[in-house]
Amino acid sequence: MRIEDCEAVATIRVRGWRHAYRGLLPQPYLDRMDIAEETALRRSHFTAGGEPTMWWPNGRTAR
Repeated sequence: MRIEDCEAVATIRVRGWRHAYRGLLPQPYLDRMDIAEETALRRSHFTAGGEPTMWWPNGRTAR
């Protein structure tokens, strides 16, 4: 993956979660997922370097 891919990956992730977890997770939780925020998180990871990180919709990360 390249930094140029961050927005597309974020879009797929947010839309995928909204579709896959509809009715399983609270809708307000899914509605709060934001493509721009997800993109920014992914781009910050690229500029910071380090180990692979998993992002959660509430902004927490896990290594």
